[in-house]
Amino acid sequence: MGIDKLKKSYHLTEQYKELDEKLLAWGKEGTRSHGKIDIIEEEFDSYFQKNKEKWNTKRRPRFGFNKVKELLKNKENPIYLELGAELGSSAKEILENFETATVISVDYWPNKHISAWPELKEIIEDPNYGPYSIFSNRLFEYKDRVIPIQQYTVDGLDIVKSHDVVPDVIYIDASHTFEDCLHDIEKSYNLFPDTVLCGDDYETGEGVKQAVLEFCNRHNLLHEVFSNQWIIKGEKKDMNSNISLPKLKKIDLNKPKKKKILLLSDDLRLHSGVGTMSREIVLNSCQEYDWVQIGGAIKHPDQGKRIDISSDIQKETGVQDASVVVYPTDGYGNPDLLRQLISHEKVDIIMHFTDPRFWGWLYNMEHEIRQTMPLIYLNIWDDLPYPHWNENAYESCDLLMAISKQTYNINKNVCQRKPRVEGVDLTYLPHGICENKFFKIGPNHPEFSRYYSFREKMTKKMNLDPDFTFFFNSRNIRRKGVSNLILGYRLFCDSIGKEEAKNTCLLLHCERVDPNGTDLPAVHRALAAEYNVKFTDAKFPTNELNYLYNMADVTCQPSTAEGFGLSVCESLMTGTPIIASCIGGLQDQMGFMKEDGTYLTEKDYTTDWPSNADKRYTKHGEWAFPMWPTVTLQGSPQTPYIYDSIININDIRDRMLETYKLGTKELERRGNSGREYVTDPKIKMTAKNMGNSFIEQVNNMLESWKPRERFTVINTDMEDVVYPDGIMLK
Repeated sequence: MGIDKLKKSYHLTEQYKELDEKLLAWGKEGTRSHGKIDIIEEEFDSYFQKNKEKWNTKRRPRFGFNKVKELLKNKENPIYLELGAELGSSAKEILENFETATVISVDYWPNKHISAWPELKEIIEDPNYGPYSIFSNRLFEYKDRVIPIQQYTVDGLDIVKSHDVVPDVIYIDASHTFEDCLHDIEKSYNLFPDTVLCGDDYETGEGVKQAVLEFCNRHNLLHEVFSNQWIIKGEKKDMNSNISLPKLKKIDLNKPKKKKILLLSDDLRLHSGVGTMSREIVLNSCQEYDWVQIGGAIKHPDQGKRIDISSDIQKETGVQDASVVVYPTDGYGNPDLLRQLISHEKVDIIMHFTDPRFWGWLYNMEHEIRQTMPLIYLNIWDDLPYPHWNENAYESCDLLMAISKQTYNINKNVCQRKPRVEGVDLTYLPHGICENKFFKIGPNHPEFSRYYSFREKMTKKMNLDPDFTFFFNSRNIRRKGVSNLILGYRLFCDSIGKEEAKNTCLLLHCERVDPNGTDLPAVHRALAAEYNVKFTDAKFPTNELNYLYNMADVTCQPSTAEGFGLSVCESLMTGTPIIASCIGGLQDQMGFMKEDGTYLTEKDYTTDWPSNADKRYTKHGEWAFPMWPTVTLQGSPQTPYIYDSIININDIRDRMLETYKLGTKELERRGNSGREYVTDPKIKMTAKNMGNSFIEQVNNMLESWKPRERFTVINTDMEDVVYPDGIMLK
């Protein structure tokens, strides 16, 4: 069952182990320790009775809560989900009154330190003892029926949904601002439309009443209030009834209307590389532009819907007027859908982002579009030879962005062949990784205890606690070279000897078997069965993926083709060095330098030198350990003309040996310099810097943009395409 899986992942005792010795809440065997913490309940109640005036009213017993409990009366095994758990009062009341109930508590519990709760300073002297500790102590006797999820409410709801758990009641008592509360109600309703929604602080909360009224008005629903608690009923209200809404925020009519961009790419709510970067672009530019997306996916489950995620984006970014709407579709859309959205959403700009071969239909209707709005293309094409067959598509764009220096050079060389494309704006826009999602976690970091707990859990699961870990995080497809990495690791282990190799590990985070890749466990059994190759294909949330990078000593990426390489940049953000192929966008992250010590720029790549695969420049950042490819012609059936950059197995072994002999301390020092590199504003590889660059480039394009004259589409052939000599290597 989903609930059992959720309990296993977020069990109270498992969550609480991280606080064991540091917070003195429980003894090593799981029993209560001695001192004031033993009698927290008694002192808490005593303090409340003596200090009613000082105690905030919203923390007092809720007399209307009986109405909430009535909702669970006739349920055999009720599931109660609360958003905002604080010290566990509501959870305890449910658990005491319903012997078969399960309580799911979602709260970020951001401050473990008691200073966040000044009313409790008098009874708890230990400065490390905070809200989560109190919650855990109060509910420990119900540990088998409590599921604490230490996340923001939006992420917690997604986690519950992903486990196929449907709560009977959702009690909303987190942030009380209008925007946040409305967001929590809307998100809950969207994910669990048949669940009863209720909550606290209708009158005393900052914006709770306004949020409840606004939600009910939007969805034509009734609600009831009992002693400051509210319950949304499933009944429709009389359409003629007048509900008086509190005044909403005034709209500044003098503020310039934001341009609206229609984005065609992978659905930004999904975790593909294109989907992830689509989201980061939107998040980091929503202060400047409104966004509408045709969000593509294979067999998209939400196809045909209109999903407004503005409130999610507002909450995440703090941009109060952010507007983001997603139209999910199977594939990447079609002309009819595009025409409808241009008319309905009143878009100002069209942008598409992924492989140009998916967009033939878009360029066939270019003559309909280009008289009214500009067209932007964020190009991820990193392969050689130069794709002159894309020339007409590139020509149609007003702004042609490139995710790597090599792609910028490809764009430049494709566009320079004919005078009519000289006006296309060519820019360099590398992918940007969010610094708040991927970062280094040291012993003094606020997340260290959670990270340590995760690490302990992972090493126990692997039955291994290695002294040195090589990490791979990507898809199991042929061009990622995962099988070669396993063989390279086997040669590495042979080099250092079996006994020493027992203290090392190759951790692969990818699909174990994939039709576009290979059967990796079979490769392991055949080539390296005696060595520690471990697999994890779990769908980790971003914070736990960050933990994996922090666990690793070095990240490996032996790809044969790579547009940018998100995992490599994520690794550097966490201060973990990289072993990577010197190809595509991976070159940008290695920090190659010219003789004068300055980093290569996109302008240094030329027709006769499109890639550093030929080792023209060998000086690079100390955080990088490049592998030099052998260039072969080995394309797929879709692209038989593409060069593959094959990495020698011995090079994989040698780079592994090199990093291993440096030791963890030296690698940590080098990794820190790698983080300094990718976070440098001049390098533009943070999400914030990427967003600023994107805004600058789009606004520059808009300043000079003029509608193109109408023209007629004619059929052409490729007979006039002439491929230059020296395409790959000088």
